[in-house]
Amino acid sequence: MSSVRWQALTIQQFSNAVNLILGLSLAVLGFQINLLTNINFAPSSCQKLFFTVSASLVFLSAAAGTLCTINRLRDFRETANTARAQERGHNDLADHHREQSRQLGKLTWRLFWFQAWVFFGGVLLLVFDFAKIFHDKLF
Repeated sequence: MSSVRWQALTIQQFSNAVNLILGLSLAVLGFQINLLTNINFAPSSCQKLFFTVSASLVFLSAAAGTLCTINRLRDFRETANTARAQERGHNDLADHHREQSRQLGKLTWRLFWFQAWVFFGGVLLLVFDFAKIFHDKLF
């Protein structure tokens, strides 16, 4: 019973992590879009490049988080299909659904790590860019 509880906790924490990064990605992207509408925001050409790459990475993070969520739903559906097939005695079908679920689980983790790393990269570039843009005000 303890392993079932820990498995449920792990699933919940994974969902929280995906949702946290997804929410932060959307917030940073909104912040960047808001900055672009500000007439006082005038980065140089190099700073524009960093800003554009940063916004692109943050957008990719949000897209990966969305795909990760959709993929997890597909994985849960395959897990339910596995249980249903086992209850009905269709072991071959259960094995097929179990393998599908295993593959979806691997993809979910890949999407999560991609989401996390590109978010980190995008925010790091944005911080670096702000340090260059607002150097006179900061130092």
